[in-house]
Amino acid sequence: MGTTLLLGAGFGGLAAANELKQLVGTQRIVVVDGGEGFRIGATNTWLMLGATGPEVATHSWAGLAAKGIEFVHARIESIDPDIRSVETDAGKLQGDQLVIALGADLNLRAMPGLAEAAHHFYSGGGAADLRDALAAFEGGRVVIVIPRTPYKCPAAPYEAALLLTEFLSKPGRKRPSTVSIHTVEGQPMPTGGTEVGKAVRDLLEGAEIGFFPQMKLERADATTRTLHFEGGEKVGYDLLIAVPPHEPHACVRHAGLLGPSGWVAVDSRTLETPGFENVFAVGDVNGVSLPGRYKPDVPLSMPKAGVMAEAEGRVVAGIIASRLGHGEAATFDGRGSCYLETGGGRALRAEGSFYEMPAPVMRPGVASEAELADKRRWVHETFARLL
Repeated sequence: MGTTLLLGAGFGGLAAANELKQLVGTQRIVVVDGGEGFRIGATNTWLMLGATGPEVATHSWAGLAAKGIEFVHARIESIDPDIRSVETDAGKLQGDQLVIALGADLNLRAMPGLAEAAHHFYSGGGAADLRDALAAFEGGRVVIVIPRTPYKCPAAPYEAALLLTEFLSKPGRKRPSTVSIHTVEGQPMPTGGTEVGKAVRDLLEGAEIGFFPQMKLERADATTRTLHFEGGEKVGYDLLIAVPPHEPHACVRHAGLLGPSGWVAVDSRTLETPGFENVFAVGDVNGVSLPGRYKPDVPLSMPKAGVMAEAEGRVVAGIIASRLGHGEAATFDGRGSCYLETGGGRALRAEGSFYEMPAPVMRPGVASEAELADKRRWVHETFARLL
């Protein structure tokens, strides 16, 4: 039947591999990744606050072999989409279909001074380092800065602020702490629209978390512990937490696949890259333009989140299977959801329909203990489902 080559073993790549193997058992499926294993980014705030155990661990890809999925542990050096081939540090690979699911790289050095000044929780290592910094933190001004969009999990910085406020209010600090968010965004989770934005702002206000929108960071100064913003405004901090600027991996940037958004251009329904037959891009690496807009002059793109990547991966698997003569293919419907923990052992879930016209629709639910339990159940089921 041929070979499907999947680059990246995160949500999108694993979902595509699993789905395609179920649909076309005879297809050779090869997954390539040079990382340490699969982890769920939605648990990084748990790790940041000191949680341990399988929920926050990085899980091995070893179980893929039992499903008949080949795994190559290798660093990807270059991609040739014309012939669907990949150069790795373990040799060259080629497929009849190529699915790029390499996620987004985190680059604190894209913003002057940020790497020296800031902690972050957008990776397992970053969250663990921040955990240690919080353990030693005596109190004071905690500033969360969002210097650039898009970034993975648009709810994460706001969830982190709520959880940190609760965490830092516990006895044992020498000084009281304040938490504030300074963001280039005009509102929290802007693609979600005004309803979800207001809901998050109300949560921040209720927790006495400062929210400062439309602030464009120019540089960070680790020596003076000061952030410098466009227009001359300065903000001091005792502990700085940043959402790292996100960018495509170098091998993707050099492959001629990027569109005007700076991410891999794809068809919004099939996730196929224009001009390259049987080459797809799913998850954080792509830039899916949304048909609707809140403001006529402000284009929108699909939020970068694991649930969206998984849904896209399954759609692509169905399309590949259909082209191989197995069933009818569905197209991506632009629907997804996310959890936002609010503290106090509660979370809310927001449901989004991002292809709606005239603008995307996202509706927040009510925070409850049941929704937090549902998030934890989703984490465990995801590991079981994809690995």
